[in-house]
Amino acid sequence: MKTLLTGLLALLFSTALTAQNVELLYADDQYDSITRIEFDEKALTGKEMYVIGKAYYMTEREEVALKWYDKAEAKGFDHPDLDFFRGSAYRFLGKPKEASKYYYRAIAKNPESQKYRSDMALMYYFADELDSAYAIASKAVGLSYQNGAAHFIVANVLDQQKKDAEALVKYYEALEVIDPYDRYYKYCQEFAGNLEIHVNKDTTKAIENYRKLLFYHPKEYKTIERLILCYTGRGQIEKSDSLFDVMRAGYEEEALPSKMMEYAMCRFDEFEIGDQYVSVYQLFKIPEEMLEQQYIFYVYNAEGELDIRIQTEKTIKFSDDGPSHLLCAWKGDTHLNYGFGWPEENIPYAKAKAGVIEVLSKERSPAASSTSNTKSGKSKKKKKKKGKKKE
Repeated sequence: MKTLLTGLLALLFSTALTAQNVELLYADDQYDSITRIEFDEKALTGKEMYVIGKAYYMTEREEVALKWYDKAEAKGFDHPDLDFFRGSAYRFLGKPKEASKYYYRAIAKNPESQKYRSDMALMYYFADELDSAYAIASKAVGLSYQNGAAHFIVANVLDQQKKDAEALVKYYEALEVIDPYDRYYKYCQEFAGNLEIHVNKDTTKAIENYRKLLFYHPKEYKTIERLILCYTGRGQIEKSDSLFDVMRAGYEEEALPSKMMEYAMCRFDEFEIGDQYVSVYQLFKIPEEMLEQQYIFYVYNAEGELDIRIQTEKTIKFSDDGPSHLLCAWKGDTHLNYGFGWPEENIPYAKAKAGVIEVLSKERSPAASSTSNTKSGKSKKKKKKKGKKKE
């Protein structure tokens, strides 16, 4: 391959350029190589200019790409893809009016292209012009399959409009069509699973969705986190613990999403007690030093505001049956110690949760308290909302 590329580059630097040379470099993803060459424009064909423009587009230099597209058209190159890539370039430059002009030109030349309509629908979708996105995507899904974008948009617009039953039907219809390795397959499985939980309260179906997603995309850590929540909610803690080990390995490999890496923990459970909502996190780092946590329970009131943060804290173990961890909390700037703990180095989650429920049920009161201007551990003050958009 290196020999081939060296030969191609040598040819490209000569004055006798051919479309085949540029296209071979482009096909080999050598976009930067193309953009570094000083071309003799008089010797180029319109198609060569178009390919050069695409190389600039692929390296996120849309304005330069547009100049090459104009040159390609001036040289007589007339293909719907030229208009499509012009539309896409204007889309990423934040110029929807110009983008629409060229998308429509591409569609007029090739009305059977699903890709053209899907890209245009995405432009409206991310501009929050959902009615336009839905209308265009609805036409695209009836065309021969090229990617899953339009199928996802149709389902997700209904989802955002709170038409849950219709959205779920469309997600499942999309999953029958979309290539499992397409990113929109991931999104459809993810959101279908979310609806099964939040609307239908069907964790069995949600688990099926998440497991199918992970079969094709095993490194989707946010989905693994959702699967942990499902299993914990069903009392299948051994499965949750096994998946948490996968998350911990991802943390050690620095492969997790940025927020998970920053906070060094993931969600492990969620439950309600009275009018309070509790979101539980388990930390990836095994507690070894004083005050390090294994679990943090964020407790929100009926208004969705953080009321108290209850956590386990590592302590000095003075005897075999003495506690290795204590149950403590932060309420505002006040640190609370409930005078209760666990002898295990690794606290079984069921025991930790039982202790927290005792506190929230007023069955256990603090044994000691102190006020401080600083808090140990990570702070999450706002209750997380379900996301909707994906690209």
